[in-house]
Amino acid sequence: MLGFALYLPAKDDPEARTLVYMAVRASQRRRGIARAMLQRMVTRHPSAELACVASQVPTFEVMGFQLLAAHGPQVLMSTREHRSDGVVAVQDLTPIYQSELDIWAKKVTDRAQTLFR
Repeated sequence: MLGFALYLPAKDDPEARTLVYMAVRASQRRRGIARAMLQRMVTRHPSAELACVASQVPTFEVMGFQLLAAHGPQVLMSTREHRSDGVVAVQDLTPIYQSELDIWAKKVTDRAQTLFR
């Protein structure tokens, strides 16, 4: 699997969809996979919204989303000029994955040092 996108109907708006989570395998990033998944979602459901960190706004604007609201480092974006009544949340997982990566890198480094002594 190269990646996946999880989107759900927005509360009180059966035509709208909310992108809940999207991920692409690290080795496959920067190849248009996320863009293709998002385009497929919008083709099937033209009324779509998502939440993301502010640094991702330009990426989603290129894909047809517009900024509706900002709450600290998080923003709400939509393909429409208004938001649905649904609840949209975002969690920045970077610190979680970064800490796991740091742990993994330390284990690899320690193992390499043990092997090559």
